[in-house]
Amino acid sequence: MARYARTKSKKGSRSSARDNPAVAAAIARLAKQIKELRGEKALTQEAAAERAKLDVKHWQDLEAGKTNPTMATLVGVARSLGVGIERLFCA
Repeated sequence: MARYARTKSKKGSRSSARDNPAVAAAIARLAKQIKELRGEKALTQEAAAERAKLDVKHWQDLEAGKTNPTMATLVGVARSLGVGIERLFCA
């Protein structure tokens, strides 16, 4: 099992596991699914973020695949979209 160090980025510490191609691909698929589900619900990013109790910028970063969300964030995203959390991972 590969180990990934914590690295310093411009915004502070982050896991370098995100630099792993498989992890990056999974985050990209998640981002695409969140965007598609939001579109199906005809929600703006602002409305979806408000329902999830997230900052709009954070929601935008989720949809752009620029962040590795926590489980708590994913639960909020799923609730805001009216789906079970497993639906976020179904392509």
